[in-house]
Amino acid sequence: MQNYPDNVICVCRESTYDFLERVVGDIGSMYREAGAPFEMLHIGGDEVPRGVWEASPDCRIFLDSHPEVS
Repeated sequence: MQNYPDNVICVCRESTYDFLERVVGDIGSMYREAGAPFEMLHIGGDEVPRGVWEASPDCRIFLDSHPEVS
């Protein structure tokens, strides 16, 4: 949509989830410290271009080792 075909974090890398846990945890901490409600955080996954991970070696390894999801 925004003509940036390579700006998506890879869902097949464990480091992606480490990163998201850290960022969301830190944001949650800031909200708690401010006494503000923190009910939802949208990370924009609905704008991922179709097929963006098809050529990813990380995703190929993941799919090969998890046939139940492919």
